[in-house]
Amino acid sequence: TTATTLLPVMSNPSETSQDNSTGIPAIASAAVFASSSQIPEGTKLIRGYDFDNGVDYNALLKSYATTGFQAASFSRA
Repeated sequence: TTATTLLPVMSNPSETSQDNSTGIPAIASAAVFASSSQIPEGTKLIRGYDFDNGVDYNALLKSYATTGFQAASFSRA
């Protein structure tokens, strides 16, 4: 049996270049450090439950609305 190594196909030579200040490949940096966009007015901020204040089950369940996508869906159920 012969082992085959698959290498990614890079159509753009700049995909292999690196940011000289960090040493991170440009293609990785572009994928991870994407530009942000403005959050629409009235959007709930994701913040979750603050366990430093102890456990209040009513407040914990209410916090699901701002914990994340799945928890927010659960809070509406």
